[in-house]
Amino acid sequence: VVSTQSTGRNELMHAVVHAAIIAKVLMRPKTRERTLMEYQQLRDILQYEFIFMPGRGEADFQCTTQQLLDLGLLTVSADVYKFVDMDTRSFLTSLLDPFLITYIDSWQFCISYMPRTAQHGQNIKSFCNRVQTYLSILYCEPYTHGESVNLTVLENSILVLVKLGHVVMDKTKKTVYCCDPLAFSNAISLFAFTIYPLSAKL
Repeated sequence: VVSTQSTGRNELMHAVVHAAIIAKVLMRPKTRERTLMEYQQLRDILQYEFIFMPGRGEADFQCTTQQLLDLGLLTVSADVYKFVDMDTRSFLTSLLDPFLITYIDSWQFCISYMPRTAQHGQNIKSFCNRVQTYLSILYCEPYTHGESVNLTVLENSILVLVKLGHVVMDKTKKTVYCCDPLAFSNAISLFAFTIYPLSAKL
């Protein structure tokens, strides 16, 4: 049942993912420049979960913000965007949260337990199995969303770290390690504050 629900939600997400990212970024009013920057950052983080056309970041942002303005869900004043329909914002952000929460939980595990050198690098699939076990112990309850226990999503969370330069993957594309956990930890804190401005505690 969880798998079916997750599949249905993912299909819906592909239709509204840009609006959902903007809703997540606009947990509080922000300038257009800041909104665009954080939209593109979150889009990059979710690149393995959804299909984004290369080179269309700003164009997709412009198109989506205009749609939200036309629908009266968004306002802009003095170059500052504000999401004004809280119910719609809550719905849109709830579609992204299962992925983002899983990513943050996975990354917290990486900070503490990912190998620090190539010599001690670990197979990515084995490492994701460890993350999955960690999450099951962390929550000690049935999962509401399939993403929380989905090994593909957990592996995607690691692949994003490779893409962003926080984790190193060997030439076989099977083994990973983190050579600078402090820089990685700082990046995660910044990310958490961006998407959860009132509750980031990493």
